Amino acid sequence: MDSSVPAGLCMAFYKGTRPMPAGVYNMLGRKLDHGPYSHSELILPQSYNRISCSSSFIDGGVRMKDIGYSSVGAWDFLPIPDPDGNLAGFAYAWTVKYNSCRYDLWGNLRFATNFVSDDD
Repeated sequence: MDSSVPAGLCMAFYKGTRPMPAGVYNMLGRKLDHGPYSHSELILPQSYNRISCSSSFIDGGVRMKDIGYSSVGAWDFLPIPDPDGNLAGFAYAWTVKYNSCRYDLWGNLRFATNFVSDDD
C-alpha cells in the first residue's frame, strides 16, 4: 500500500478518471454529485490486512479488494478515529455478511433521476 495512505481505519475518495469506457462512470458520478469524487472506499486497518471495502458496479457489487492506492493524486484520504477497533470490526463483519451482493443499480438510478420509485 502506498505510503500516502494514513494508518488505521480511513476513507479513500477517488478523484481520478479511469481509462474509457469505465471513466464515463467517474465523470458522471462527479457531475451528479456536484463534487470532486466519483466514489469512495473504506480502508480497514492493518489487523484486517488493509483491505478496501465498498460496493462497485464495475466489480459487480459489495466486495473487499486489495487496492494499492499508488495513483498519485487520484485519491484523498480521511482518517477515521477508531481507538478501540469497534468501527473496523463492525465494517468488516458487515462487508463479509453482504459480500457478493449485487450492486444497487436501481438505487443509483433513483438517486440520479428521482424517477425510479423507492422500495419502501
